[in-house]
Amino acid sequence: MTFRLLLLFLAIISTQSYAVYPNGCQDPKYQAYIDKRFAFFAQNNQRMYDQTLNEYEHLVTTESSRFSIISALTRHLTYSAQVDPIATVQQKINDLLAYSDSLSMEQRIAGLVLDEFSTENHAINMARAWISYRKGDIDTARVSLMASLNINNSMLLSAFGPDFSLVRHLYKDGHIDIVKAFIQKTERFWQTSQAHQLRFIWSQMMILQCPIQFESGDSVQAMNLGIRRHR
Repeated sequence: MTFRLLLLFLAIISTQSYAVYPNGCQDPKYQAYIDKRFAFFAQNNQRMYDQTLNEYEHLVTTESSRFSIISALTRHLTYSAQVDPIATVQQKINDLLAYSDSLSMEQRIAGLVLDEFSTENHAINMARAWISYRKGDIDTARVSLMASLNINNSMLLSAFGPDFSLVRHLYKDGHIDIVKAFIQKTERFWQTSQAHQLRFIWSQMMILQCPIQFESGDSVQAMNLGIRRHR
């Protein structure tokens, strides 16, 4: 390690001793923790897939409002993109686009579509990114992934941030440049104090080549690893 890299490493690492992982990001206990989190994500995705599918199908069967159906299908698409056959995911994308197109111009003019379908567009482009990723087409996945962040006045995404499920896998697969570009683009709309903190933590963890789960829990793990959590 050169002297310059050593200084960078020391700047990232906190003055605290490691509270939980004595060997930092490569500590077997931290690696085991990350493996457990990925197993949890997979299990939770299946549970949420079933739950959101049931909600969506119930609303369709009961002929609920178009807005309710669009909202339910948007939530479901997040999990369908990871679980369903690709042809099924594409059909659900088409269904969501059809539902959105069917809303009358009067409803749009009246301002009932407050965020101009930013949440739906995010889900659709993220699903397209998943399709490309599952096909092994990383370049096309990157285009759709970045397009998913073309957000316009979405209260939900501005408050809670975008879907990081695919980013989690891309980072694990070594596509660091795509992940960095995605995180940087979130600065355009995700401006909460937690968002700023997490972006900083992730940048520190990536420099140290740490496994990352890309959720709020990374803040706690950064502390356990002795990594700086604030600028």
